[in-house]
Amino acid sequence: MKIKLAPSMMCSDYGHLADDLEKIGRAGADLLHCDIMDGHYVPNMIVGPDYIKTLRRLSNVRLDVHFMVEQPERFIDMFDMQPGERCCFHFETTYHPQRLLTELKKNDLEVGIALAPSVPETVIYDLLDDIDFIHLMLVNPGYAGQPLIPAMSEKLIRLRSFLDKQNVPLDIEVDGCVSYDNANDFVKKGATTLVLGYFSCFDKVYGIEKGIAKVRELVQS
Repeated sequence: MKIKLAPSMMCSDYGHLADDLEKIGRAGADLLHCDIMDGHYVPNMIVGPDYIKTLRRLSNVRLDVHFMVEQPERFIDMFDMQPGERCCFHFETTYHPQRLLTELKKNDLEVGIALAPSVPETVIYDLLDDIDFIHLMLVNPGYAGQPLIPAMSEKLIRLRSFLDKQNVPLDIEVDGCVSYDNANDFVKKGATTLVLGYFSCFDKVYGIEKGIAKVRELVQS
């Protein structure tokens, strides 16, 4: 499975968004990771539908939208998700996750379940036929730049081991504190999509283009 790189747009420079998107496109990023927060499920609020429309207008890179909201079924339609785009929501934020996944699939979306650190990976075991990927949070959702929660590395290993035993080659996307030092280690443990933030392509040393290139080199080595 190809390793996909997804720069996190919450770490971009909103004052120079077009420039950042141009650099991301030139670097060959696979996805634009977009966090949607409601101030209830997480103690932060960030971006609305118009921002997502702007990303579509300024970039051809496919969107990967992460809904960190209570009752995601109330929000997703606002963002006019397009066929082929990806979106995920947190298991515990809706009463009937399987029903919501089924409805989203009707719109030809790639759909996933997001797992916060306190949510056990076992909750997705009965949903494997309904999802295209698993979004594994390595930090508590809500803020960029947080330190890695060490136990999440073991959670990643358990999750990939379970999927392998079931012969289900699902994409596992890891999000939070992915850095030049640990990116390859996460891939070895089973991650196939890396969300890149302040510790990688939005760092002050390499910058976007060189940062994405460096992570790609690391995970392909």
